[in-house]
Amino acid sequence: MIFSKKLFIFVLVFSSVAFDLSFAQYGQSYRNSKYGYSLVLPKEMEISEEPSKISPDNVLCQFVDGSSFSILTAKNAKLKGKTADQLDINDILKSMQSTYTGALLIENDYTNIGGDPALQGKFAVVIEKKDFIISQFYIVRGETLFILQSLAKKDAFDDFENIMQGFILTFAFTDKQESNFFKSEQYEFGINFPEGWKISGTGDIIEANAPDGSGILIEVYKSGDYSGLTANDLSIEDMYGAIKQRLKTVNLIGNRNIRLDNVPALSARYFWRQTIGGKEICNVIMHYYIIRNSKLYILQGMARDTQFPAVEEKMKASLESIRFLK
Repeated sequence: MIFSKKLFIFVLVFSSVAFDLSFAQYGQSYRNSKYGYSLVLPKEMEISEEPSKISPDNVLCQFVDGSSFSILTAKNAKLKGKTADQLDINDILKSMQSTYTGALLIENDYTNIGGDPALQGKFAVVIEKKDFIISQFYIVRGETLFILQSLAKKDAFDDFENIMQGFILTFAFTDKQESNFFKSEQYEFGINFPEGWKISGTGDIIEANAPDGSGILIEVYKSGDYSGLTANDLSIEDMYGAIKQRLKTVNLIGNRNIRLDNVPALSARYFWRQTIGGKEICNVIMHYYIIRNSKLYILQGMARDTQFPAVEEKMKASLESIRFLK
C-alpha cells in the first residue's frame, strides 16, 4: 500500500516554535462561578442553567436532534474527604434504577478528568418506550458530587459520544492552572496538551514534553494519495511494518478502530525494547492515525514502561482531545 512507502514514523524530534490555542474559537466556553469550574462545549449546543443563571446548580445543553449533555450537582456531607475512585458503581446503579426502571449497567471504569479522579458509568435505559444510553462521569469536590452526563437514543449514542468526549476532557476546576492549548491554523486542528508540559515545534511536527521525559508528538503529511481515504482504509500491518523499519525491536501489542472528533481513527500501541550502553530501556508508544482532507495525522505518546502507568491517562486524554477546526 502507499502508506508503507510514504509513511515516516518519528521517535522524538525537538524544535522550538510554540503556539496558542483557545478551544473557544471552535466551541463555546462556559464558566460556572458558583461551583468554580469551566469547560468548552460545541457551538451547536443551546445552554440553559437551573434553577437560574444567578444560581446555576445544573447546566443543561441540548442538540437539535434531542441528544443532551448536562452537568448536575448534588451535595452530600458523606462525600467529604472522598474522591471519585472511592465511589461504588453498584450504589450508582441502584440510584439509576430508582429513576429508570430496569436500567442496566453497560460498562464502568475509573479515569481522570481535569486532574481529578473520575468514575464513569454507562447505562441502558428506556424513556417513553424508546431505548436510550446514558453515560455519566462522577467527580467529587468537597461535599459536592459533579455528574457530567451524556444522553442520546441508542442508535445515535456512539456518534454523540465521539463528539462529546474531547469537550468533556476540557472540564476543569478554575482554581487549577490553565491547560496547555495549541492550535495549528496550517493543519486545521486544535489539541489540549497536559498541564505543565512544554510545547515546541515547527509546522509539520509539534511536541509537548513532560519533565520526566514522557512526550507527545504530532506529525502531519499532506499528499494527494490520501484523497478520499479515511483511517478505515489503513492497514495495521502496514503501520506496524513502517515503524518497525526504524525501530527494529518494536512490537505491536494492541490496535483498534475508533473515532476522534467524529472522524475515523486507527489506534495502536507498541512496546519498544532497546539497549543503550549495555542497559536495556523499554518504552510504550501510543499511536493514533487519522486521514482528513488529504492529510495523514500521526499522534504519538511515548513513555518509559516504568513511567507509563502514571502518565497513560494523561497522554490518552490529551491525544483524544484533538478537534478539527474546519
